Amino acid sequence: MRIGVIGAGYIAEAAIPGLRGATDVSVVAVSARQKPRAEALAARLGVERAVDDHHALLAMDDVDLVYVATPPASHFEFVSDALAAGKHVLCEKQFAMSAAEAGDLLARATSAGVVHAITHPSRYLRPYTVARALVADGFLGRAVLARVDAFANYALRPTMPPYYATWSSRRAEGGGLRDYLCHHLDHVRFIFGGLDLIAARTLIAKPANAVVAPGHDIRQVWAGALPTAGTEPADAYDTAIVQGILPDGGLLSLASGWSLNHPGGVDWQIYGQDAMLRLHGMAFSDKLDGAKSGDQALRSMLDSSAPQTNPYTLLAADLRESIADRSHAPTYATFQDGFELQKILDQIVEPAPRSDDPG
Repeated sequence: MRIGVIGAGYIAEAAIPGLRGATDVSVVAVSARQKPRAEALAARLGVERAVDDHHALLAMDDVDLVYVATPPASHFEFVSDALAAGKHVLCEKQFAMSAAEAGDLLARATSAGVVHAITHPSRYLRPYTVARALVADGFLGRAVLARVDAFANYALRPTMPPYYATWSSRRAEGGGLRDYLCHHLDHVRFIFGGLDLIAARTLIAKPANAVVAPGHDIRQVWAGALPTAGTEPADAYDTAIVQGILPDGGLLSLASGWSLNHPGGVDWQIYGQDAMLRLHGMAFSDKLDGAKSGDQALRSMLDSSAPQTNPYTLLAADLRESIADRSHAPTYATFQDGFELQKILDQIVEPAPRSDDPG
């Protein structure tokens, strides 16, 4: 499977090494509207070709799958063009700007008959895959209550992109809460098989973000703080509380934010009639503990001898198998998953305007 990448930002740079770690998978071209950015990324990662027109990339006969690794507001354009070119598509999350866009892209992908996926690589982390298998096998009995806390301080750290005024702080360009919250809502749907929203409330915890000084590239942020030139008001929500119902009638309570001081990381507590599971970690859960109702204490549910393969590598291998065998049952999120998730996100992030809504 040969991949062409649209986008030369920090997400593409983080994903490409893992994607091409899978057997018989290579990244053959990168496209960006500013060709020097595409050329610089290609040079750093050893990608053969760099172009400044995504149509040129789509016209390449040796590109089997297109990975759209650009900010959310551009996804509809690039995915639509890739589907029109008959390419298999992997789109960065968040998938679309609305459920209407997501439904349109799903219909186009279905009509084109191609493999379609959304980049939720954390599905491949062992705590989530094992938890999903345990729930499916009846370990919990009926799920009664799932409490999920996902707390980060990304927007408070000058070495992280959300600290700066980019698409993540601009509601019209997608906003960071959609991007961060969609991870954890996708995990809920992945583990339990679905989710119906009851209620949600959002707010902006960090009202302004630093503007990067002219001449500096946001991709440098991982190496340290960037020079700034004032601030820009944020109108995209960064904090939310969500309540929902799981497929078997259990309740979900999810709190999420990435502008929080001294965050507690990610902590799931899942209570069933017969057992309990706890997933916990910092950026994502890296531990999974559990206990049956008669046990005296929680124990690890993970095989400590099994190393964690790069999630992007597992995603690429899964996509390769789907292209080779359309009956393959994938782990990745499809455009159908993205459409269902987008309907939930729209209800959370785009409700009727409130009197205290700065947007």
